[in-house]
Amino acid sequence: MSITKSVKQSESLAKVMDSFVSNVEGLRGFVENIKPVAAAHDKQVGEELQTLKSKIGDVIRSIPARVKETAEEGRLRKTWEEVAEDKVEKMVTSILDTYQEYKKLPWLTTSRVEILQRSALVMLTSYFDYFLCDLIRCYYKIYPESLSDKDLSLSVIELRSCADIEEAVELILNKKIENILYGGLENEKLFMKNYLKVELREDLINWDVINEAIERRNISVHNDGIVNRRYLKRVKRRSMPEAAAVVKEGVKLGVSDDYFRKVSDEILVAGVILMQTCWRKWLTGRLKDADRNLGSHLYVLSLRKEHDVLERIGLFAKEIKVHSRETRHEIDMYYCLAVKMKGETSELNVELAKFDEASLSPQDMLHVSALKNDLQGFYENLEKPGALTGMAKVDFYRGPFFAELSQDSNYRKRIEEAFGKEDKKTTRD
Repeated sequence: MSITKSVKQSESLAKVMDSFVSNVEGLRGFVENIKPVAAAHDKQVGEELQTLKSKIGDVIRSIPARVKETAEEGRLRKTWEEVAEDKVEKMVTSILDTYQEYKKLPWLTTSRVEILQRSALVMLTSYFDYFLCDLIRCYYKIYPESLSDKDLSLSVIELRSCADIEEAVELILNKKIENILYGGLENEKLFMKNYLKVELREDLINWDVINEAIERRNISVHNDGIVNRRYLKRVKRRSMPEAAAVVKEGVKLGVSDDYFRKVSDEILVAGVILMQTCWRKWLTGRLKDADRNLGSHLYVLSLRKEHDVLERIGLFAKEIKVHSRETRHEIDMYYCLAVKMKGETSELNVELAKFDEASLSPQDMLHVSALKNDLQGFYENLEKPGALTGMAKVDFYRGPFFAELSQDSNYRKRIEEAFGKEDKKTTRD
């Protein structure tokens, strides 16, 4: 394979990975930011409904009461109070006005939060579907010889619809992928495991959670969220967040905040691990590209404080082959950061003990000192040559590794002094 071709293939994988992570993270941010607006809307609608109910009640209460009088024979004689014509007109007008307000209600329907959450689940699982499509497509782009003669067959009508060979190949790939995806998640997993020989990493990915989310998506779209036999048949009880006794045919399932977060975490972990596994298997000569892409996503996860996801991807990353010792240190330190932020002190100490500090660069030692909350060691390493190479002030002020040390009253002064010295050195050079 030519270097130019492998570079383009590596860029294609990076594009798929970046797009997938961006979509998932963007959706999570959208839900978190829009939900308060939707909740406020629901509250407003509730208040509007209550106002209308009160108005209707006032109209009803204004209707004259029926008068009952006792006749001499001991029986009741029922009469109605005489109502003036102008009063009747006023009540009719009031009822009609209230009805006009009622007609606006379709534009002020409640349950916006519920619709938002359900729609977000539909989008989230769709992103994962598209990601798997793109991943399989990348495989056949890298290994076109893997397409069988049967796969390559097109009807005359299909051929005539293609402008050139490239469009014909794209049509063949689309048909192949559609056949794979038609059988659902289990069929896709079997294809990846048995045909593509990709490890599904069931030790790190809870596929049952993803499968349940896809089936919940299906009943949300086609059955208003109401459990049916298909859902019960395809979903394992242990993967249902609700109590097993609650989930039965005819029950309506929602999408809570905790549920959406759990599913999006799982899908994010699965996407990153699958892509990194395939990248390193299909393009063994482009490890540096895969490492760089992984590092960029670990950085973003750490900034967003998504420590559960960071920890699991970090566990995966600890086992993979990387192109340099510096990359190994970087990846392992992100894992250490995750366990530190989760309060897993014992695990953190075990991992930190694995670093040969004598062989670490001054920059790496800055991170180790921060992970240990060793302020004195951090300041000492800050003065060493090369400690600031490739780093910016923002890394020290906003970076997740240094958040705790930055609380020290002298921290900002020491950082400014260190960068001031570095600037003078650069000017002299």
